[in-house]
Amino acid sequence: MKDKLEFHLVPVSGTLKSKGGFRAEFKKDPRRDQPIDLDGVIAEAMTANRWNIDPELLKLYIRGVLFSMLKNTAEDGRTRKIDEFFSVSLNIHGRFANRTDDFDPALHKLRLMMRPLYAFRALGPKRGVLPVNVSRIPQFRITSFTAADGLHKSHTVVFGQDLVVKGSNLTIDKANGGFVSLNAIYSKGEMASRGVNVKIISHSDTEIRFAWPEDFDAEDARGQRLGVTVWKATRGEDMDKMRDAKAWIRFE
Repeated sequence: MKDKLEFHLVPVSGTLKSKGGFRAEFKKDPRRDQPIDLDGVIAEAMTANRWNIDPELLKLYIRGVLFSMLKNTAEDGRTRKIDEFFSVSLNIHGRFANRTDDFDPALHKLRLMMRPLYAFRALGPKRGVLPVNVSRIPQFRITSFTAADGLHKSHTVVFGQDLVVKGSNLTIDKANGGFVSLNAIYSKGEMASRGVNVKIISHSDTEIRFAWPEDFDAEDARGQRLGVTVWKATRGEDMDKMRDAKAWIRFE
């Protein structure tokens, strides 16, 4: 997508107000809130499809097809549709008291109805459409753990190099018990682990950079694992936000 489809949440109003909750509204943008008219829609289509067509002629054809659909559906009552985009049908609105009652223009309305079909309903991540709440809190997540030089895949570190953990919403709330710990996890013999001293060089919402543990020497590191645990603690949720990232030590 060129632009994020951003929305925000506002309190539910009207008859549902008593039930609480929020409803979504798309983000207002004065520069973009005006509808794109037929000329604009045609210009977009011509650019996307690289058509070399007279736009006025194309506009004439589009209007002609739509007017024909409406006119013929109103005349014979048959539903017409354009592929999986939409259909046009004829409906009578209003209540009849008896089975033998005839149509009364004062009580009943004859209306053309447009029904969107599959192409309008099938929106979602697979079609590149995923609305984003502008007030959202990014999910706490670790996406990679690797050497700081940026030359290696995730889960690969280099002895002696700084270590970089990347993710989202990694900021630590120290006031509520949040902390970062780095542990050596042994893979020889019986599984065991011990803590090692680690220095945080830099810390942002998307990246934590550690210095190589001073008490983790080459003999200790060889054939073992290095694991990092980022624990975020918040009021009322002290134990439910923990993520682990593990990597094999790589010597070069």
